Amino acid sequence: MTPPPPRPTSPGGASPARRVRPLAVAAACLRRDATEAFSYRLPFLWRFVELFTGLFMLYFLGRLVGSRIATTTGTAVTGGYFGYAVLGTALVTVLHGSLTTFSNRLRTDQTTGTLEAMLATPTPAWLTVVAGSAYSLAQIVVMELVTLLVAVGIFGLRFDASPVGVVVLLAGLVATLACFMSLGLLLAAFTMVFKRGQGLAGLAVSGFTLLGGVYYPVSLLPPSLRDIGAALPFTWALDLVRSTLIFGAVPTARLVELAVTDVALLPVGIWFFGRAVDHTRRTGTLAQY
Repeated sequence: MTPPPPRPTSPGGASPARRVRPLAVAAACLRRDATEAFSYRLPFLWRFVELFTGLFMLYFLGRLVGSRIATTTGTAVTGGYFGYAVLGTALVTVLHGSLTTFSNRLRTDQTTGTLEAMLATPTPAWLTVVAGSAYSLAQIVVMELVTLLVAVGIFGLRFDASPVGVVVLLAGLVATLACFMSLGLLLAAFTMVFKRGQGLAGLAVSGFTLLGGVYYPVSLLPPSLRDIGAALPFTWALDLVRSTLIFGAVPTARLVELAVTDVALLPVGIWFFGRAVDHTRRTGTLAQY
């Protein structure tokens, strides 16, 4: 009888090679970082202090501005300027976290000496970094959801959304997070090669804040800047959120635009990050920071 062929083994040992399961990897990293984070209680208190401070400022600014926003119609907006600004600041906070969390994860692994070991596993390099940042991303998203709940429960913010609009909103938020993560992978690739990416992240967030209509409608910008702002996926995401929650619309066109952007941008981010890791391996700078 012909003996059965040997079972495949992993590169570093005799155990059978297993298919990488992204959700399992992300769950393991999430448990690891959550256990570490929950052992330090004070940072959670500071985050809630920052949350209330920001909402107080926007609430009284909203009372100053009133309920009419300088849109194309100039009509009153549900939630007034307070709701308009809260949604803008919440989304730009998620953007900032998505841009910086991957680079921060890389730097942490470099300083602790674990990056080379992590990238030596069968898990793809991009998945290693994304899964390792799962807790940070989840924390940012949850805190912004808490911000909206506090704005509704304590500050009296009211939204105007239809059931269909809520479905479109949820799908749009998933597409938005995927888009932001793609940009974060591009910044992480830059950080892998050039070792410093904080300044670029800050510049990008400032640009999106200026051109994306976080605190004021894009229609108020000069024509040249208005065209640039209207072409940004961040502007589309913010328009989808606001259209659904405070204008009572169902912006399916924005959802399609974000989905198409994800299909084009996510593979680009993964490819660039993989090339950056290969470059640092060839040059021997993988662990440098």
